[in-house]
Amino acid sequence: MTVRMIRTIHTERNEGKLTMERFVHILGSMSTKPTERLTLLLTPDELRIVEEFRFSNRFQHRNDAIRELIKRGVPEMAEAQQAAG
Repeated sequence: MTVRMIRTIHTERNEGKLTMERFVHILGSMSTKPTERLTLLLTPDELRIVEEFRFSNRFQHRNDAIRELIKRGVPEMAEAQQAAG
């Protein structure tokens, strides 16, 4: 559990906003914490695209931007594969 999660739980509990559903949601987010390291080589053009996406979407870290691009791209790829079927 991160310090941020603990603070969120503490603050919401003190404000009377912490429901069991919200508590489970916060704890559930622990399982989505990245645990694998990946080394990735990009071309200058690919890096420019990542950086433009990162800054336009206000991601603090490059890895968060890349993770979001993957999250958005994987469902689109799955849909395209099903359509090609």
